[in-house]
Amino acid sequence: MRNFWAALVWLCALALAPDGLAGEAEGVPDGVYTGSAKGYVGPVTVKAAVKSGKITAVKVVKHRENRARNSLTVIPRRIVKSQSTEVDAVTRATITSKAIMKATREALKSATRKPAAGVPDGVYYGSARGYVGPIKVGMKVKGGRFLIVKVVKHRENRARTSIKDIPARMVAHQSVEVDVVTRATVTSKAIMRAVGQALQKAREKAGAKADAEP
Repeated sequence: MRNFWAALVWLCALALAPDGLAGEAEGVPDGVYTGSAKGYVGPVTVKAAVKSGKITAVKVVKHRENRARNSLTVIPRRIVKSQSTEVDAVTRATITSKAIMKATREALKSATRKPAAGVPDGVYYGSARGYVGPIKVGMKVKGGRFLIVKVVKHRENRARTSIKDIPARMVAHQSVEVDVVTRATVTSKAIMRAVGQALQKAREKAGAKADAEP
């Protein structure tokens, strides 16, 4: 039941989005995009919906803030109303407020990034040396963008949250280079290298195929 009401609120936000107000989403393709930024305690992740060049909804989907006051709901509303990621912060929750704004900007920027440009749609794999041994990653690419990035095999024992967080950040930011997980730098960077290797192999294969065609 809780999921039903959450979905209903999201749809209402889409329906009540402002008309005729140009803003930062102008030129951004329709879709729902994810971005994150450092908050008071940890990363703050948002989803931003865009339709016809307008920000139609912003929602904080993940956070660990403990001094956010009402910023988690107020700042998204202000962003949609003003069609800008620069809005007044909530008093005594400035850091969280700024994080939501920055995360929304990152979400909008990710809409036009194509880290897999030149790579045909499909699933690819790559590997790199981690803290203990090889880390193998798999990624699904469509239209030059990451749809899925996932660690499929590893033997790391000091990875902390990097096995899930680094792939998620790559998809959210549409970038191979993302912030490492604290105290898991080696594993974090290995995951990035593995994705980079997968992209390089995919591009080389696509180039070889193109050269072989009459």
